[in-house]
Amino acid sequence: MTQKRRRRLDELDYFSGGVPTGAYFKLRLDELREIVANASKNYKTSVAGLAYIGLTAYFESFCKDHFGSIVSIVPSLTKQLAARGQNTQVDLSSFIDATDEIDHRLGFYLAEKFDFGTPQNINALFNALLTISPFSKDEAREYDRILHDRNLLVHHGGTYTTSYLKTAAKRLSANEPKRAFWDSLRIDAEKFQQDAALVESIAKKLMESSHAAVLRYAKGENIVFRGARKKAVNYFMYWE
Repeated sequence: MTQKRRRRLDELDYFSGGVPTGAYFKLRLDELREIVANASKNYKTSVAGLAYIGLTAYFESFCKDHFGSIVSIVPSLTKQLAARGQNTQVDLSSFIDATDEIDHRLGFYLAEKFDFGTPQNINALFNALLTISPFSKDEAREYDRILHDRNLLVHHGGTYTTSYLKTAAKRLSANEPKRAFWDSLRIDAEKFQQDAALVESIAKKLMESSHAAVLRYAKGENIVFRGARKKAVNYFMYWE
C-alpha cells in the first residue's frame, strides 16, 4: 500500500478558515460598523439592532477560534487545562475522516466542546489554558450588560420582559417608557458604536496577552517554535 504523502503545513493552517483570528474578527467588526454608519435614516435603528446581535456572535466565535488556534499550535497546553479542572476528552470517532488534520487542528475539536458565551466562561477557560483573564471585573460587567440586551433582542424581539426590567431598569433613561410587554429596547447607532469599541478593546487585549503568555509558557517548557508554528504565533499580533 502506498502511503499518502502529507502536504507541508503553513502558518494559516493553524487558524479557523485559514485567516488569523484577530484579523478576521477586526474585519467583521469593521463591516458591522460600516453597515450601521451607512444605513438609511428609516432603517438605522433596525440595522443597529441586527449589528448588535452580530457583534456578540462574532466575538463568541473569535474567542472559541482563538482558543482553538492556541491549542493547535501548542498541544501540550492541554495538560494545563486538565490539571485545572477542564474536560479535555474528545470523541475519537471525530478524527476518523480527518486524520491528516489532527496535528494542526486538534484545538478546534476541543474548543467546540466549550461554552464561550459569557465573560465568566471565557475567563475560566483562558485562565486554565494560559493563566490570563481576558475580562477585567468592569469589562465583565459591561459585557454582561451587552449580552443582556442582545438576549432580549434575540429571544423577545427587543420587547421588555419583567425579568429584563428587574435587572436593567436602573440603567435605562429615567424618561424612557419601561412597560413590560409593551415598550421595547432601542439600539441606536451610537450605542452600537460605543459597545463595539469596548468589545474590540477586549479582543485586542486578549490577542496581546495570549501572545505574551504563549511565549512565556514556551520558554518555561523549553519549546522552540519554528517554521509555520513560529509564524502562526506571530500572527496573534496581526490585528489590522
